[in-house]
Amino acid sequence: MKNKDALENFIAKERELFDFKIPNEIIWIDIARQINPKSLAIVWYKTYLFKGIAAGFILLIMGGYIGFQIGNKNETPLWSIGLETKPFLDFEIVSQKSIQKKLYQLKELNAEKSIYADLHQIDKSMEELKSELKNIPMGQEKIILEQLKLGYQTKIEILDKILQRLEPKTQSQNEKEI
Repeated sequence: MKNKDALENFIAKERELFDFKIPNEIIWIDIARQINPKSLAIVWYKTYLFKGIAAGFILLIMGGYIGFQIGNKNETPLWSIGLETKPFLDFEIVSQKSIQKKLYQLKELNAEKSIYADLHQIDKSMEELKSELKNIPMGQEKIILEQLKLGYQTKIEILDKILQRLEPKTQSQNEKEI
């Protein structure tokens, strides 16, 4: 501790000499010779290079994030392609009501159980189409919607043909009973 106090005392006594004296110009020239000016340029170049790389990386991440947000919109695909949802939904509701009516008629006619299994296969394929509608690329939605419409129409036609074949049998059985 005494050394530190002695140093502080010396600096306090000789303070005027420290502030008054300026180093010789030759000393600054020697310092400048020892420093390589090219090494300073490399340091500046590397800092600008690092800043450029960091800015590019930030832009890349922001672009990816914005692209991800745009790509994962939770809108109904029908709206995103400009189709009106009302006509398709109306068609779907009317088709489902018609199918339910025909299925009820089949139950009244005591149709075979295998028919229901086949109809269930059609339902499964239509559910797969509906799930694909969420994952399909832009512009391809119309194809899926047309396939869904075709699926509903096919199911209705199949039910109509089955009902037409079963009704004459039931009518002939009713005539035999009379």
